[in-house]
Amino acid sequence: MEKLTLGLALVALLVSIGLLMRSLGASRKTAAEREDEARLAISSGGAIQPLDAGLTAGNVYDTTPLNTLPAEGASPLRSNLFLPPDYILCYNETCNKLIPYLADNCPFCKTEQPPKRDSGPSGSDRDGDGIPNHIEQRLAFLNPDNPADARMDTDQDGFLNVEEFKAGTDMQDPNSTPPLGMLLRLDRLVERPLSIKLRRVSRNNSDDPTRWQITVQTYDTARRTWRNRLTNVGKTVDGFTIRSAAFIDDPERAGRQLGTVEVLIEGETEPYTLTEGKDTNERTPYARLYFFVSRNPQYARMGGIRMLMHKAGDTLTLSRGRPPRVTSETYRVETLTPTGVTVVRTEPAPAAGAEPLRIEVPVFNARTDFAVQGMSMGMDGAMPGMPGMDPAMMGDPGMMPAAPGGMVP
Repeated sequence: MEKLTLGLALVALLVSIGLLMRSLGASRKTAAEREDEARLAISSGGAIQPLDAGLTAGNVYDTTPLNTLPAEGASPLRSNLFLPPDYILCYNETCNKLIPYLADNCPFCKTEQPPKRDSGPSGSDRDGDGIPNHIEQRLAFLNPDNPADARMDTDQDGFLNVEEFKAGTDMQDPNSTPPLGMLLRLDRLVERPLSIKLRRVSRNNSDDPTRWQITVQTYDTARRTWRNRLTNVGKTVDGFTIRSAAFIDDPERAGRQLGTVEVLIEGETEPYTLTEGKDTNERTPYARLYFFVSRNPQYARMGGIRMLMHKAGDTLTLSRGRPPRVTSETYRVETLTPTGVTVVRTEPAPAAGAEPLRIEVPVFNARTDFAVQGMSMGMDGAMPGMPGMDPAMMGDPGMMPAAPGGMVP
C-alpha cells in the first residue's frame, strides 16, 4: 500500500512539473510577443499598455509642493513596457495613498493635489537628456528612456529638441524657434593680422625720413587680395596714417638693418610699429565663431556651418531661411573669453522697459552640437563616426566659408 501511495505521489509530481514547464513556455512566448509589440509601438512613436509590474521605489516621489504640468486636456502619460506610470503620495497626510502623478484630486479622499513643477517630480528625467518624463511621455516622437531623442531636430528648424524645450518653443513647428544667437558656438580666440604690411623702406639718398619712399601692402576686402602701395611719412593709406619711419638692426642677421614705420589706425590712439617682411597682429583678439545653418553633420563641409570672425564691440547679423521666409537678427559682441562669448541682441529691439536679450555662446563641441541621425548612438553618447570629426572641424579653417570681407588667420 505504501509503495502504491508513493508511486501515485511521484506520478502526480511528474505531471505537475510537466504542466508547470508547459505553462512557463507559454508565458515566455506571450511575454516575447508582448515585448515585440511594445518595441514596435515605441519605435513608431505609439502608446502601449503598461504591464501590471507593481510599484517600484523609482516612481514613488515625495509630496513637496510642485508646479503645473501639462495643460488640462493633454493626452495621458505614455507608459513603458518595463516601468509603470509615475505615482505620487496623496498630499493629505491622513490619506497618504499612492495616486497617479497627474491626478488633480485624490481618487480616495478627494483632496485637491498641489500644482506640479514644470520639471516634473524629483528625479523625473529618467534618461537624463534634459527633457522631463512628463514632456517626453506626452509627445509621440520622444521617449523618456532614450536620451538620443533630445538631440534630434524633429521639425528641421536647426534647433535640437532639448534646445527648443529649454527655450519654450514648439519642437514640431519650424516657424517656432529660439533666438538665432543660440546657434552660435565659439571655436577659439585668435590673433588677427593687421590689414597692412611693410614691404620696404628706401632712403632715397637722404637722411630725412620725410623724403624716404615707403612701400606697404594693404588688404583689399572687395577683391580679397593684397595690393602694393607707395607712400611717405605723414600720408594716409586706406585708413592707416604713416607717422614716422626709422631703421633698426636686424637681430637675426649681423650688419643688416630693417626698416620700420609707425602707423596709426583711423579711430585709434595707440600706434602700431611695422617691420619689413613681418606681420603685425591686432591687439584686440577675435572670436572665431561657428553659426549653424544645419545641425546635420553630413552638411558641415557643404555650407552647413558658417564661420564668423568678430571682436568685442562688433555687430553681427544672423539670417536663416529662404525668401520670402527669411529670419534675421542683429547682435553686438559684448565680451570675449577663451571659454565663451557674450552677445546682446539689438534687433529685434527689446520691448519698452525690458532688458535686451543676452546669450552666453558656449564652446563648440562636435560630439554634442550636431543632431543625432536616427536613434543610433554609442555608449558614450557620441554619434558613429563623430570622434574622427573633431580635428577637421576644429583645425581646418578652409572647410567653411569666411564671413564676407573677413580674413581667416
